[in-house]
Amino acid sequence: MRSICDDADFYYYENKEDRLFPFIKDSFVYIVLPSFWKEDRIQFSTNKDLKKDRKRILHSKLPSVFITTESGSMESVDNSLDKSVREGGIIKIVNTDGTIEYNGELTYIKGRGNSTWVHKKWSSKKKPYNIKLKYKSSIFDFRKSKKYCLLANAEECCPIRNFLTYNFAKDFKMPYSIGVQPVVLWLNGNYQGLYLLTEKVNAGKAGAGLKVQIDSDDGGVMLEGRSILGNPIQRVWSTSGTFFGLKDPDSVSENQLAHIQERYRQLEISIESNPACGNVQYFDTISFAKYYLLQEIFANNDAFYGSYYFYKDADVIDSLFYAGPLWDMDNSLSIRGQRISKCPTAFYAKSSNCSLYRNLCNHLDFWQKVKYVYQESASPLLKSYFDAKLDSLYDMISEDVNNNNLRWPK
Repeated sequence: MRSICDDADFYYYENKEDRLFPFIKDSFVYIVLPSFWKEDRIQFSTNKDLKKDRKRILHSKLPSVFITTESGSMESVDNSLDKSVREGGIIKIVNTDGTIEYNGELTYIKGRGNSTWVHKKWSSKKKPYNIKLKYKSSIFDFRKSKKYCLLANAEECCPIRNFLTYNFAKDFKMPYSIGVQPVVLWLNGNYQGLYLLTEKVNAGKAGAGLKVQIDSDDGGVMLEGRSILGNPIQRVWSTSGTFFGLKDPDSVSENQLAHIQERYRQLEISIESNPACGNVQYFDTISFAKYYLLQEIFANNDAFYGSYYFYKDADVIDSLFYAGPLWDMDNSLSIRGQRISKCPTAFYAKSSNCSLYRNLCNHLDFWQKVKYVYQESASPLLKSYFDAKLDSLYDMISEDVNNNNLRWPK
């Protein structure tokens, strides 16, 4: 199957600089129109006679992201196994009504992810990316930032898992939730399909709002739970031998690192040695209970294996550890026919890779807190999702899901 139609590009007739390419599947030429383009206002820039019965016009219903790289190619970025290759360029983000959300210089686009980048089954096709704008911007009412993520969700036939779970976390009123917006991506004029544009996990003003001070003995930090993936510059070790990497900032002073390690050790000891719930002066029980429930509700097969986060501010502001934000939920809801299909009431996170949560779930006080949060907050929210919200989220992306699956057949 030839994916890109190189000899028949098309453009919006009012602006011939916005040139896009069809793709070919099963001898049909598919033309995906951005949501603000009109079918009767496009024309082909080639004299080649494309038979009408072989041409298919598809319509997007979502905001559009157009990225043009300096080289005019994504080959070096996509072939970079360690994701170190970056390309600068121009980025334009356009709302469904044609208004410009952002139009300017792109400092870089680069690869992102772990298995989503290197897994032989799906990463050779549709790629996930990190992008950095030249100037800070609060696109789609996100927190003002330069850095954003473009999640490909390439493994999913219906790429809704991250979109659904991040929205649920926000409605669940997690202290820190990631902003998301489904978009359609074109790279150098080539239709790449449905992506989820998200905020990047961040400790500072663009994220959790912590007071980050890398040269201080006491500053805000975001910790990322790890098992075997990644090689963070500095680590905070748990009693079980697993570790947290410093996510943001990725390095701090030796004194601050020692302080964070000691605070985490005190948290673990208070839970391990206390038959109740541990000393609440070390952690925010509500955020920990909510974060745990999110793993169970959505049956996350990667629960506490990697890409889970704890954060704390400077002690002078707030000395507690908080759980969140929710991230990397594309391996949830039985995407590979895993345990949920065999036992829908099974616990996914109770016997997790994270010793802190394993011990917490054995404490009656914490378990009672989990039950309380579920009954008072999670259960009513789930009902609202089953009644209407889930359908509304799917309706938002359904047409672009179909277009995406034509471009990237499973």
